[in-house]
Amino acid sequence: MPDAENPLSTPQPWDRLPDESAKAHGAFVLYRSLPSMGRYVRSAYVLYLKEQGRDQSDIIGAKPHPAFRKWSKDYQWEERAAAWDQHQLGLELDAVKEQRSRIRIAAHDGILTGIRKQNGRIDELSPYNLSFWISTLVGLLKYMDEAGASSSDGTQEVSYSDPWMEAEPQPSEAADA
Repeated sequence: MPDAENPLSTPQPWDRLPDESAKAHGAFVLYRSLPSMGRYVRSAYVLYLKEQGRDQSDIIGAKPHPAFRKWSKDYQWEERAAAWDQHQLGLELDAVKEQRSRIRIAAHDGILTGIRKQNGRIDELSPYNLSFWISTLVGLLKYMDEAGASSSDGTQEVSYSDPWMEAEPQPSEAADA
């Protein structure tokens, strides 16, 4: 079945399957909602029982009903949940890329604003000041690239160094400019 949010979209693995009952799909959604490292049929069954309003004494030590286990196998919960995880990761990465792009534009605009406030026009900058502003922008962009670089395990590495602070003009050099 197409995604509920966009009825014209191509069916996705996590969507309700044509032969999957609403009850079975609801159970899958509970399974899918669990963190991937703690995603077990038993954990989903416990959530299912809680959602059904079962008494806590019924839930403790409960083993999944055979129909629940059958749903998990017949409807390939593990594979579908993994596809959901990959989809969510892709959405998160897209959002991070968009945010980094907006930050890059704001940094570039901020540096240009600084140049304009200091001298009015780029072509009026002394060679030293022009070099300073260019190295500041390049350093900022390099810093952003390094701060957002992915490590080999797929996580984001974060750097807290401030590479362009070393490029500030020294008081004696600034006076000469």
